[in-house]
Amino acid sequence: MKSFTIKVVWLALIFLLPSLTLGQAAHHDPSLCIITGDANSTAYRIGQDIRALANRYDIHLTVFPSRGDIENVMAVYQRPGHHLGLVGSDVLAFVDKVENAPQLALISKKIKWIFPLYDKDVHLLASEKIKTFSDLKGCRVAIGNEQGGTYLTSRLLFEIADVKPLELIAIGGGRALAALRDGRIDAMITVDGAPVDWLTGWVAAGDGLHLVPITEARIREFYPSSRIPSETYPWQAAAVHTVSVKTVLVAYDFRNQYCHWIGRLAWLIRENLAWFKQHGHLKWKTVNINQSMKGWKPYECVLDYTPSADDERDHQEPQRVSNPIVNAIQAVFQP
Repeated sequence: MKSFTIKVVWLALIFLLPSLTLGQAAHHDPSLCIITGDANSTAYRIGQDIRALANRYDIHLTVFPSRGDIENVMAVYQRPGHHLGLVGSDVLAFVDKVENAPQLALISKKIKWIFPLYDKDVHLLASEKIKTFSDLKGCRVAIGNEQGGTYLTSRLLFEIADVKPLELIAIGGGRALAALRDGRIDAMITVDGAPVDWLTGWVAAGDGLHLVPITEARIREFYPSSRIPSETYPWQAAAVHTVSVKTVLVAYDFRNQYCHWIGRLAWLIRENLAWFKQHGHLKWKTVNINQSMKGWKPYECVLDYTPSADDERDHQEPQRVSNPIVNAIQAVFQP
């Protein structure tokens, strides 16, 4: 009876005195933002996976979509609130190597890599008349919007292979696919980690389209080979040999509180790769974060981060996160 009376009193206090608080101290969780890719891209899915992990450890991570890697570099460099980004290794190399470009030199100095993540596969989608990359000579080819990594990768591929298309058109995704179906273009290039959601859902076997192998020796001197397994997409019967671009997690070279928070998030990613491989996008199964990025300096805040005792404990038991409201409810309504 006494227990019942206490509970009734507590309920009265809660509803009659809404200003009553169980604690006055505010808790400020770290907040970070990562810019990824189109909402239908693998990059966006990877960003969502990282956010899911961050939430388990009380790090608030916002995932921004974008037009692609080139926008991502500039956003991390100069856009407020964009602390992290996913960027292709060839975009990073281009920024680093272009001569007589002072602004690119500044960007290269301030953008630091955290981890290499997954490989983005070059998808060359075309009608059946296109059998090889070299067949694109004299063709109209969509190469993605100018802010995307696909745009730069495509330009580099044509330059390396010495293939001269009739026209390169800066559209991608649904617009490029519609143009390909209508015969207004001959092929389209998409550089993203397979399986790509929109290629799964928007292309059908009856469209008469296929993925074209990219096996030219010149191209493979610059880009590593990869393989898109058979039936990665419902309309793709055979495996396709192509090339790939490494996706890199990068950050601005912060020297304030974000240095600690990004260091902690990077440590959690490293320690939870098994979780990503079980719960995340298929591309996590291929991630090797111990690779180095030639020509780019790693982020010192990641290298220097030392996990605290709380980090170690939370990593072992992430499900046991203290919540003062839950604790209060359990205390009031204990049997």
